[in-house]
Amino acid sequence: MSVSLKSSARVRRPLTPATQPGERRRTWRLPGIGWLFVAPSLGLNLVIVLIPAAATIVLSFTQWNGLSSPRFTGLGNYRMLLTDSEFHTAVGNNLKWLLAYLVVPIVLGFTTALFMSSLRRGGAVLRTLLFLPYVLPTVVTAQLWSLLLNPVNGVNTLLADIGIHGPLWLASPSLTLWSVIGVDIWRFWGLVLVILIGSMGKVDTQLIEAAMLDGAGRFAVIRKIIIPQLRSTLTLIVMLCLIWSFTAFDYVFVMTQGGPGFASQILATYMYSIAFDYNELGYAATLAVCLMIVALLATVVYRILRRGESQ
Repeated sequence: MSVSLKSSARVRRPLTPATQPGERRRTWRLPGIGWLFVAPSLGLNLVIVLIPAAATIVLSFTQWNGLSSPRFTGLGNYRMLLTDSEFHTAVGNNLKWLLAYLVVPIVLGFTTALFMSSLRRGGAVLRTLLFLPYVLPTVVTAQLWSLLLNPVNGVNTLLADIGIHGPLWLASPSLTLWSVIGVDIWRFWGLVLVILIGSMGKVDTQLIEAAMLDGAGRFAVIRKIIIPQLRSTLTLIVMLCLIWSFTAFDYVFVMTQGGPGFASQILATYMYSIAFDYNELGYAATLAVCLMIVALLATVVYRILRRGESQ
């Protein structure tokens, strides 16, 4: 009896031309498909940012009250800035704001981040509590702080109970600006803390351990190892401080309205007052251009510093 045997091995099919070794599959690409995806974002930025910015620059060369037709004045508004004492006061107050922003939130946030990085328990809860003021509505917190700093029924009543005569926090020309800056720092430094804590997770702990074994002190480790590795983050924070110190508005507007007198007037509130109290929209546009220049310079400086770090 003869038995025919069949091979159990599968016959390999020849590769199709599309799957031959060394060849790539053909992909169909529509021309300009990338622009189609970014078109909504570009259109939104064009309508909300670029067109209003261009209109503001044009209006800065005019005199306009918002009702009649704008009258072209050339560089008249910019020449007025040179002799405007209120503008000089506002710029000086913004520089004080910047100085406080560059010192207190960064030092406080960096010190607290170093402390919290060594915590084993409760770090997330503490970080949330410290970050909470930043996410609260500024108008609400400004109203609360106005009540706390009220000389009649605020913090001064508690100081009076222990025999201390509290100052006029929001009524003294020499103290009002610093009181508002302190409230804004109370809100802002939690963001600095969260940014620094996130960046400290990227610090090379092996370098720290090696330095400690070699006898390096804690301050030497911070200065030689931790700060250099956080340089890009600190550069970002400095840029944010520069921009936000010149665009601050909410707390001054709600708590003092720029007063008493012009003691707490800053560029943003002065621009608002010129536009809506005096109806000088052309001059207000000039002040807005000054704020845009500050933001642009901060961005340029940041990009230069980042380029130097990458090289």
